[in-house]
Amino acid sequence: MLEDRNARHHEQLPMSGSSGARQDYYRAIIESAVDFAIFAMDQDGRVTDWNQGATHILGWSRSEILGQLARMIFTPEEQAEGRPEQEMRTALACGRAMDERWHRRKDGSRFWGVGELMPLRTEAGEVEGFVKILRDRTVQHEQEERLRAQASTLQTITDHVSEAVFQLNADGNITFVNPAAEAMFGWSVEELLGRNLHEALHHHYPDGRPYPADDCLLSAALRTGEVLRGHEEVFFHRDGTPRHVLCTNAPVRVDGRIASTVLTITDIAERKQAEAALAETTRRLNAVLDNATVAVFLMDDRQHCAYMNAAAEQLTGYTLAETQGRPLHDVIHHTRPDGSPFPLHECAIDRAFPENAQTQGEEVFVHKDGHFYPVAFNASPVRDEASRTIGTIIEVRDISAEKAREAALRESTERLASERHALEVLNRTGTRIAAELELDRLVQTVVDAGVELTGAQFGAFFYNVLDEAGGKYMLYALSGAERSAFEKFGMPRATAVFAPTFLGEGVIRSADILKDERYGRNAPHSGMPRGHLPVRSYLAVPVTSRSGEVIGGLFFGHPEPDVFSARSEALMSGLAAQAAIGIDNARLFQAAQQAAATLEQRVEERTAELQRTEEALRQAQKMEAVGQLTGGLAHDFNNLLTGISGSLELLQTRMAQGRLTDLDRYINAAQGASKRAAALTHRLLAFSRRQTLDPKPTDVNGLISGMEELIRRTVGPAIKIEVVGAAGLWPALVDPPQLENALLNLCINARDAMPEGGRITIETANKWLDDRAARERDLPPGQYLSLCVTDTGTGMTPEVIAKAFDPFFTTKPIGQGTGLGLSMIYGFVRQSGGQVRIYSEVGQGTTMCLYLPRHYGEAEEGDVLAGLSDAPRAEQGETVLIVDDEPSVRMLVTEVLEDLGYTAIEAADGPAGLKVLQSDVRVDLLVTDVGLPGGMNGRQVADAGREVRPGLKVLFITGYAENAAIGNGYLEPGMQVLTKPFVMEALAGRIREMIESRS
Repeated sequence: MLEDRNARHHEQLPMSGSSGARQDYYRAIIESAVDFAIFAMDQDGRVTDWNQGATHILGWSRSEILGQLARMIFTPEEQAEGRPEQEMRTALACGRAMDERWHRRKDGSRFWGVGELMPLRTEAGEVEGFVKILRDRTVQHEQEERLRAQASTLQTITDHVSEAVFQLNADGNITFVNPAAEAMFGWSVEELLGRNLHEALHHHYPDGRPYPADDCLLSAALRTGEVLRGHEEVFFHRDGTPRHVLCTNAPVRVDGRIASTVLTITDIAERKQAEAALAETTRRLNAVLDNATVAVFLMDDRQHCAYMNAAAEQLTGYTLAETQGRPLHDVIHHTRPDGSPFPLHECAIDRAFPENAQTQGEEVFVHKDGHFYPVAFNASPVRDEASRTIGTIIEVRDISAEKAREAALRESTERLASERHALEVLNRTGTRIAAELELDRLVQTVVDAGVELTGAQFGAFFYNVLDEAGGKYMLYALSGAERSAFEKFGMPRATAVFAPTFLGEGVIRSADILKDERYGRNAPHSGMPRGHLPVRSYLAVPVTSRSGEVIGGLFFGHPEPDVFSARSEALMSGLAAQAAIGIDNARLFQAAQQAAATLEQRVEERTAELQRTEEALRQAQKMEAVGQLTGGLAHDFNNLLTGISGSLELLQTRMAQGRLTDLDRYINAAQGASKRAAALTHRLLAFSRRQTLDPKPTDVNGLISGMEELIRRTVGPAIKIEVVGAAGLWPALVDPPQLENALLNLCINARDAMPEGGRITIETANKWLDDRAARERDLPPGQYLSLCVTDTGTGMTPEVIAKAFDPFFTTKPIGQGTGLGLSMIYGFVRQSGGQVRIYSEVGQGTTMCLYLPRHYGEAEEGDVLAGLSDAPRAEQGETVLIVDDEPSVRMLVTEVLEDLGYTAIEAADGPAGLKVLQSDVRVDLLVTDVGLPGGMNGRQVADAGREVRPGLKVLFITGYAENAAIGNGYLEPGMQVLTKPFVMEALAGRIREMIESRS
């Protein structure tokens, strides 16, 4: 209503008259329009009036827009193109300017607007401005766009389908038709639109007579809304030729009534032509094939039987009437000879159908009376003039006689092959028997061959053997069964069945031993023993030597009757003769062996005597090496003890004299001697491979970097040091001080190998060792990191490399080496789970590589210990239990702990320490020696203490410890080790670290 009202105002808008009347009238229109934006502009395009509809649609209020250029409602693109000015020029020239486009609101959003611009003139006809009427049509515009897109999609679909598509109104007139209808019926789209479908396509009966619309089933369905799917009709082409088609209609209802109908028409002319061609082919074949002797089947395009000749009826037992229209698989009741269904995917004839090519093969048919017979078939496709397959012709013939001849030939061939195989087995067995001198292997060969030749399920060879006293006892060999099958039944006795074999009287062969009169049912088994192998077919052959002695007998059995034939008996008789010859030869060889036994015994005794002499020599060499070690140790420790005791003695004297100025010199001398003694002890423990390791996650690159300056000073200026650290090197779980000692020893050895100077290269790398590489290094496969020290020195011979890790072996002059360095390194690395390898060439230099297992985790930062005065203090009430059998050690440790604020509890042996742990006394840390008196070592005290105090933290202090006491050289979580001697600040720092740690 508002739209109509606004339109009427617009039509009555005066373009001339008095200015005041015109303005009043114009303002009334503007104020009354609510669905339209109406605003006025002067000749420059500035807004002079603005209604509420304009505010509602465009967003600017009247006060905001008055005096502003109206071009701001245009999009920036149109402003740049000068569209506002163009519209005003058009309105002046034509009286009005219509537009339909995107406009801009105050907030910058866009809307689709339909508007009209008209000039305002004075009574004299002069232009005094313009008026703009604008309406928001965004929703309608978007709906129209969607409808156009849908229509375009439907148009694309209908334009490309091969079926003719019509849309009909309620009267059956065509309102839409796609291009496919032109090709199908010869009429153009323009010619069909508006015409009645029945009249346009000359709807006729299949015989060509006109089809009245009142009697047309399709026309009735279009009126009533009944849905027809695949309804066959005959339409006519424009040129008058009939077209066989299938029709499918879909009525469109609006408010319950049929508004229109969509009709889809499919051309089936080709199918009709194929059916006609097949019918003609069938007619012609009937005349040719009625007298043929070969069975012929004609299948249609669905592979259903359309024809079979008289020979096919005779072959199958079915008439044409019984088979017509059915698949051939169903016609012949295709099954297996056992009566089970024969799946289509296994049927050769059915597999040939989709191939559309000539196929040959064989099948098994079932006659109507139920008997099976083999046939050969040849399937060929039937094609029309366009080379399209419209059926299949199958020729079938009975090949029962041919199959019978093939079976007879195959049986003869198999018999010859069996004879040839038997000959091969006999030849092979004879060769083995002639070459075999070990009696047990010989008889086993004979039994295995007998089972293979006779087809027995199991066989045995019972034979007599002479003992040292000349007495006989019986052994046996088995094939096809376990020895447990006979062990509980004892040896065969001289019954009516077994006696002829062991007496050499002849062969015993029985088709069913359980029914044989010679087979007794007397005690103790009264027939076949319970649990005995099932035997029905039975064959026994005696084995007689060249002297006439019966050596034993070959016995064969099978759980089924009638297995052994006369041929089997003959083969086993020949095998028994070969076995007898072989056993005679083996016995002769055994006699020769016994004659030589005395000589061999004398040789063995002499060899044992030589081995004892060599062992005594090795023991003497070992004792000499131990003597060298103990002598060197006594010498070194005497020197060290002299330094320690002398320094303490002078320290005591100077204190008594009151001379306190020189005390530091004596203290430093004593401490230096004690540190050298500790280093010597560590080297001895490493040599023995029994030192207690304190492994930590270690950054090997960082360890090398920290030692680099020490190594340079140690090897001297004549040696160039080069460090090649691998990026991203994995951490290793090792004892850092031991690794530092090993690296320093390797560098010193490298220096000594280059008396004229040279270069030492220290290199690290990540190594992934597969099975082969790990075997070469005597390591399990896995991830390792290598630390290699390479020199450019004199190199090592293979003989030196082989002895390099032996204790006391050295190539240095007397007094310049103990021979313990490499042995110490080897013991430390092996105890850490790694390996040491030497690569060297004489005159080219040497590379020593340490392979250490990768640690999966982060490396720890090195600790820097402060002086004792700066050591961390204890928290309130923290208590440490000290267990050590050395009073001086307990005294020193206790005083250090008390100075730091700890409560210290002392125990002199393991039982006393355990008693404290089993009490209610607070214990934050157990500090214990490993070797203790009283029947319990330190590890046992720790383990027993953890039973009553789970998670008890333990610090072992030890000078020498068996690996077993610590646990194969490794500590459990919450346990650490500190090796004697140690500095007190190290002890204090370790105690604080363990108490504060979480594990």
